[in-house]
Amino acid sequence: MEMVGQKQAFQKLRGNSFISSDFLTNTSNVIVVCGWMNGKAPAVLKYASLYTSLGYRVLVLTSTTRSFLLSSAPYIPTTIGLGGCRFIPHLMSNGGIGSWVGFTKQYERLFGAPAEIEAMILDSCPSLHKPERPAKLTAFYTHYSPFWKTLISYIIRPLEIFINWYGRMFPQRTMFERNRKLLVEGYKEIPKLFLYSEGDKFVSSKDVEEVIQQCKDQGTMVESFDFGLHSDHVAHMRSHPVKYEELICGFIGKYVYNKHKNQLSSKL
Repeated sequence: MEMVGQKQAFQKLRGNSFISSDFLTNTSNVIVVCGWMNGKAPAVLKYASLYTSLGYRVLVLTSTTRSFLLSSAPYIPTTIGLGGCRFIPHLMSNGGIGSWVGFTKQYERLFGAPAEIEAMILDSCPSLHKPERPAKLTAFYTHYSPFWKTLISYIIRPLEIFINWYGRMFPQRTMFERNRKLLVEGYKEIPKLFLYSEGDKFVSSKDVEEVIQQCKDQGTMVESFDFGLHSDHVAHMRSHPVKYEELICGFIGKYVYNKHKNQLSSKL
């Protein structure tokens, strides 16, 4: 396996999967860092490094538009000993949720049992499918580039309109609705930390807060933090690194039992 990035702290598997260099010898819970759609590996691995510094073994899954739309299962070799592990997924944007859904399906096929989850961290997600979303995304892209303006006018905008109307006619079939239902109802017993911001141009803070309230209404243990207007989509670690790490360490220290508890406490 090829060593890549972050001072060679991660090994590249096939496709879009990476593991921390101590993965085969570490016995801690597994953090599954699922990157945002089209997030480059070096950027996503920075998040993973936070967890390796706490003593965790980490599996990283990057996401592409193709893997998201096709619900492609990520590459998971049986040789890395994932069977019987307990997981803490860190999901970034809707692309990250898509990778996690693919991972759980692949895990169950390989090991004949569902993945055991201790807690979940949701970063800049989930968004809900709403009629005004296509127009907001179009306005965001066209502000930055004439190229995007042309591309959106002839290709992306018609596709978004189709998806919008398809979602109105068949809401139970849309990917966003399915994933939201999984997070809220399927993982009802799993403690969750929501990290989001009012300044997010892709995922509305109101969408996230709506999901937070749905989780609370059914008795799920929920913690959340709004990074405000000056933190963009999946940019909270970059814009508020100390607070970001403090929130994650506090959440994991409270809801996850592991042998690295002293390391977590020292981070607070």
